[in-house]
Amino acid sequence: TSEFFGAVAVAVQPAQDADLAGRVAIAVGNEAHGLDESQASIGRWVTIPHRGRSESLNVAMAATVLVFEAARQRSGADVLRGEGAPQRSSNGG
Repeated sequence: TSEFFGAVAVAVQPAQDADLAGRVAIAVGNEAHGLDESQASIGRWVTIPHRGRSESLNVAMAATVLVFEAARQRSGADVLRGEGAPQRSSNGG
């Protein structure tokens, strides 16, 4: 079973708190209008917390952040700290 997530500028659940480790579909809208929050097919809404004056991230950046978060959760490692990352051998391979 897949879960369908929609990303919006303001939502109750930050993306890092959502369970993105399973089979998921993630929808993002354009910068000007976003997604229509009345879409019945979207089961859960998430947001990407950020600081600054901007109202939201552009769609490419938002999609990148969400896919990275899903990959981070699936790896079971803290990729931001380099844990679980493949190690390079001393011969460059």
